[in-house]
Amino acid sequence: MLTRVSVALAAALSLLALSPASAADNYQVKDGNGTVMTIKSKDVGSGVQSPQFVPSDASGNVLTGTAGAPSTGALTVQGLAGGTPQPADTVVRATATSRSTVIPVAGVSAAVSAGGTGHAVGDVLTQTGGTCTVQPRWTVATVASGAVATVTLNAAGSCTVLATAPVATTSSGSGTGATLTPAYASIPTQVMAANPGRRGFQIQPQGLPAYLSGLATASADQASLKLPADALYESLPQHVGTGAISVVGTAGLPLPVYAREY
Repeated sequence: MLTRVSVALAAALSLLALSPASAADNYQVKDGNGTVMTIKSKDVGSGVQSPQFVPSDASGNVLTGTAGAPSTGALTVQGLAGGTPQPADTVVRATATSRSTVIPVAGVSAAVSAGGTGHAVGDVLTQTGGTCTVQPRWTVATVASGAVATVTLNAAGSCTVLATAPVATTSSGSGTGATLTPAYASIPTQVMAANPGRRGFQIQPQGLPAYLSGLATASADQASLKLPADALYESLPQHVGTGAISVVGTAGLPLPVYAREY
């Protein structure tokens, strides 16, 4: 009888030794949605260790699913000895959010097209027309018999649609009839705010080249990434910057920008 018990006990211990066992948690990672991924080392037999990924929500509840029925926001993968790939029972999902905008321009200089009458040095001329959050303004620098001869920049303004030149103006004084042909420069504009949960993004300057930066305010030089007109830039799948993203145009014209964040 004792011999039979010993044999049975030995067989049971042998089966336990062959059963895969999970080691203690090695480390955890958390994504922007609060999903926690615990990575363990699992003995799959014959001394072979295989990684085991165990996702859980922000409260520590393990996320589970069945093949073809994904659990939202998590990816689980179980490796096996020999490196045989296994189907994932959950998938990462992300919804794109439109960040499309128009990069505005600001006035930098202006030539006088028509001087008008009744103007005086120091009068302020404000542009009219177009679509501007603030219209560019110009200070009358010199006059000739009441007609504006030259102007200097008073306020650069910000416009996404430009009025056709020559541009009509209104005056802070009694003068009338002055028109200008302004020159503009692109205003560096934040297209996306910093987002720790960002999984990816796309940017496309439409019709004109542009510069893109995810490190600082975009500038039209080697410190920013230059994008040709109509080129689509998409973030790399293995590395996505989460800082603020800004864009600046290279021409003195408003720049439509297609942008998606997910």
